[in-house]
Amino acid sequence: MRVSGWREADGRTAEGERSSGLGRAREAECDLAIREAEASWVRSSLEELTTGSFPGLAMWRAWRESGRMPPEAGELAERGLRTD
Repeated sequence: MRVSGWREADGRTAEGERSSGLGRAREAECDLAIREAEASWVRSSLEELTTGSFPGLAMWRAWRESGRMPPEAGELAERGLRTD
């Protein structure tokens, strides 16, 4: 990715960093941070699902077991349809 005109506070250009390998190192560091954040989110979601503390889980379980939409799910659906 080419970023023209971008400069660091000390005057280095993005292109200069890329040619020296610093840009790739920063990209790799960013990619790693994103993967770590995603893994943390998945772990916490799994824990919430496993412990039953995931928001709305009881409602979804009741819906699945009964085959009928709980009233609170209908309210959520209606809120999503509002344009105001």
